[in-house]
Amino acid sequence: QMCIRDRTKNGSTVELIVKELVLHVERKLRYKVERIHTDPGSELQAKALTAWCADKGIRKTSSIPEDFKGNGSAESAVGLVKRQTRAVLSESGLALSYWPFAAAYAVKQRERLALKDTPLMKFGCNVVVKKRVSCNRRVKGFEPIGQVAKYLGPMRNSSDGHYVLIEENGKVLKTSRIV
Repeated sequence: QMCIRDRTKNGSTVELIVKELVLHVERKLRYKVERIHTDPGSELQAKALTAWCADKGIRKTSSIPEDFKGNGSAESAVGLVKRQTRAVLSESGLALSYWPFAAAYAVKQRERLALKDTPLMKFGCNVVVKKRVSCNRRVKGFEPIGQVAKYLGPMRNSSDGHYVLIEENGKVLKTSRIV
């Protein structure tokens, strides 16, 4: 399972996301993707995506519209991720607006457990983020070099990047400077 936040539902964006998922499964998880089964959404039926699947030797199928049982295992997986996301959010005490981060975190944590990899830091736990100091300025005396933030999970396209929430201003930062 993999969770990617996308609000566009644009055919070309969805195509890139599907390609990224296939690469992730084949490279990281070391499984050969032989079939992609989707719902009949128009963004998933784009000719370019169908042609790419055919070129890669991947059989592309879709369920019948309004037949929720036709996609049973996917619906079950989505339900599991939603339950885990609710649990993660509830335990962290963060607002519902952080749902996308919690969902990505829940999926990544499941993946790490399945691969027997080290678990992630707890979602919403306090971390210290090293402050960025501009090139033309030096830290003086006892000026603090870190600030407290809430951990929101790893970045998708980075090996050591993380999302953190600075509560005092509500900003979400991308950082690799967790101390």
